[in-house]
Amino acid sequence: MREQYVRILVPNYNPDPLSVKQFFQMQSFAKDVQTYLPYQSTTLLDFMSIAYNYCLKTRQNSLDNMTCYRDDLKHKVMLFLTKYYPNGFKKSRKDLSDTCYKELLKYRKPRFKRDFLGEYEPIERIWFILALRACHSFLLSGHLIGDINQFAYKLEKIALMMKGEL
Repeated sequence: MREQYVRILVPNYNPDPLSVKQFFQMQSFAKDVQTYLPYQSTTLLDFMSIAYNYCLKTRQNSLDNMTCYRDDLKHKVMLFLTKYYPNGFKKSRKDLSDTCYKELLKYRKPRFKRDFLGEYEPIERIWFILALRACHSFLLSGHLIGDINQFAYKLEKIALMMKGEL
């Protein structure tokens, strides 16, 4: 019901959906990194929320002031890894649960800006896919400090694209 009102208020609200290939890629990424612990949430999407918040913070502030944000990102990533992978990362061999599939379907039409009532830009889908691939490659890596720095660098590039500086 809320979406109907938003469509009336905002003329260009309807986001472009992911292509079939991109959506299946997101499903396979989520299946690869799903935790072996019995959580009901999708691990990849929870990690994407950390990446999304970091992109928004770096977009709003200058890159000169990034050390505190990088430290905050490292702290949040370590908390995430200890929550979902306490004994280290193991690639999942099980299928996703029905609740995880339903959660993935919500991201069929992704928005990647904080202002959801604002005009939709078609590049938001590309930002979402870039962040998704960065999260997937980090979670499959060895979780070293250098990997976190490389992950932060990829997210900062996305934030610069969101600013329009890249």
